[in-house]
Amino acid sequence: MKESILVSLIQNIATLLAFTLIYDYSWLKTESTTYLRKTISGIIIGAIGILLMLTPWTYITGVVFDTRSILLSVSGLFFGAIPTLIAILITSLFRIFLGGGGIYMGVTVIIFSGVIGIAWGYVRPNWKEKKHRAELFSMGVLVHLMMLVSTVLLPQGHTLETLKNIIIPALLLYPAGTMFLGMLMLKQLQNWKNQKAQEKLLESERRFTELLEDVNLLSQIIDKDGNITFCNDHLLMVTGYKREEVIGKNWFDLFLPPSQKEYFRNGFNRIIKGELHQTHLEDQILTKDGNLLTISWYSAILRDSDKGITGTASIGENITEKKIAEEEKLKLANILDASQNEIYLSDAKTFKFKYLNHGALKNLGYTFEESLQLTPLDITADEGKDKLIKTLESWEKRNETVSSATFEAKNKRADGSTYPVEINIQLFEYPTESYYLAMVQDITKRKVIDNQLLEAKRKAEESDKLKSIFLANMSHEIRTPLNAIVGFSNLLTDFEPSQEDKKQYTSIINTSSDRLLQIINDIIDISKLDAKQMKIKKAECNLLEVVSNSINTFQKSELLQSKPNVSLISKLNDNTKPVRIHTDKNRLQQVLDNLISNGIKYTEEGFIEVGLKIHEKHAEIYIKDTGIGIPKDKHDIVFERFRQIDEEVFHEGAGIGLSICKGIIDLLGGKISFTSESKKGSTFVIEIPLD
Repeated sequence: MKESILVSLIQNIATLLAFTLIYDYSWLKTESTTYLRKTISGIIIGAIGILLMLTPWTYITGVVFDTRSILLSVSGLFFGAIPTLIAILITSLFRIFLGGGGIYMGVTVIIFSGVIGIAWGYVRPNWKEKKHRAELFSMGVLVHLMMLVSTVLLPQGHTLETLKNIIIPALLLYPAGTMFLGMLMLKQLQNWKNQKAQEKLLESERRFTELLEDVNLLSQIIDKDGNITFCNDHLLMVTGYKREEVIGKNWFDLFLPPSQKEYFRNGFNRIIKGELHQTHLEDQILTKDGNLLTISWYSAILRDSDKGITGTASIGENITEKKIAEEEKLKLANILDASQNEIYLSDAKTFKFKYLNHGALKNLGYTFEESLQLTPLDITADEGKDKLIKTLESWEKRNETVSSATFEAKNKRADGSTYPVEINIQLFEYPTESYYLAMVQDITKRKVIDNQLLEAKRKAEESDKLKSIFLANMSHEIRTPLNAIVGFSNLLTDFEPSQEDKKQYTSIINTSSDRLLQIINDIIDISKLDAKQMKIKKAECNLLEVVSNSINTFQKSELLQSKPNVSLISKLNDNTKPVRIHTDKNRLQQVLDNLISNGIKYTEEGFIEVGLKIHEKHAEIYIKDTGIGIPKDKHDIVFERFRQIDEEVFHEGAGIGLSICKGIIDLLGGKISFTSESKKGSTFVIEIPLD
């Protein structure tokens, strides 16, 4: 029996080898994979399966074994689903036709073998790449394990005997046969791929040679010794050589200037040895006439089928004129970069920047690469952007090729800040393209100077106006008490007034003298403050007494008596504790008198309230009135000298009282502030440190 099995096995192997030939010649070498071709392949595989079943070995009547399981599993792996399913159908029908006790096991093995092969190909798509022997053997083991499991379908009493006879072949011989058949077919697949690659390589070389010949660039092929094996007509035309003068000659000896030969030859040798990978370089070559040309080369390494380097293929562009132009541009760029002004160059169509000099990049805060993504509109702020757009639109409407305009705008930096500039923009063509050239000058300093001049002019005009108002006020302020003094003095000497009239005239003369003296004192005080010559004489004093004196003085004054609808209210009472401080009593009294006097002067109806509050580190004196108040737009000038609430209308006083008050309080180390609302009154607050 064993000899019969061996003969049958050899016959099966021979049939399987025929199967591999079909894979090689029918499947691999046919480019199309149509359904018709897949169907025909499936029929052929099914026929081979029938041949295998016609040369089986028999254990018992009706129970036969062959290598159809190897055939179908390998078919599923290499041919795929459609051919293998067709083969499964054909071999299953034939096995049913054969009949016998093993019919169910036979059909089951056929189905399992093909399906496992198909599934293995889907589940393990990369099985060919690594450890393909192990993959094939493992698939064979799985297939034939299922064959051993299928023995349960044999007639009763034959399962154990059959397992005993086929278990070793099924787990060793059959998987080995599966691996062997798969490796043969895999080798055929690899040979076919190599053949196709060789054909593609030959085709690529043919196309590459044609490309090198036809391209309007210099092209050449150099072998590993540096000898020229190919060059196109363009290279010959540019260099002035004939083909026979170039082919076979050493490239370094023929084209390179003596000073460059050793350097480039060493580099080429390193490329051939695989030590250097360089695909692009620029060098200078000599023409037949001895002229130097600058060539930009792009090279590829050529290898043989064993991956050995055989030489290089290069395509070169003659960039001699471009280099000259770049050098001229570089010189121009250096000149422009040395400029203190900002210089922009932008495309007239896309409006994107083509160039910004160093000064522009520094001021704007962009890198050169970032600037190339911007347009002049991106860096122009506010109304300057509108001016630029209108300028360009006017040029387009007039269809001008050369135009220029100058205007002021604001440039916007990368961080969002702006600065004033003067822009001179020009439209020009070079050589056929249109560009905008802008010369931009940072005028920040000029703007500062202009603003300073405008402010100085404003202050001068204001000062002149204030001087006129001051002189007018002073003229009135001095003339009024002086007229009273002179007039009533004449009345006393020219007439013989009654005793009562004398008393009245004398009182008027004294009051006017006091007023005139106060004006003179104020002028002296403001002069001392300006010259920083005012003397402060601090001494210990009773603050409550100082405030009380001022209140008492004005409660009995003619100024208050002349306004019957106005009252002076003291918020000092028995609960107000006296406090002794170290300050200039007279100067503080002067400030209080001035503030109370102003309150009475500018209040026609209501009250003036004076109070004192003691805090931890300072004392607070407030003077509150219900007078005309101070408009909000005049708050900033309250303590300025020679300023009044309404400078167009005359008010009594020289306009220096509050300025003197602030100067004195500052010298005393305190603070003076106010709150006020027009027609509702004012509150002045003095803070004196408890020194």
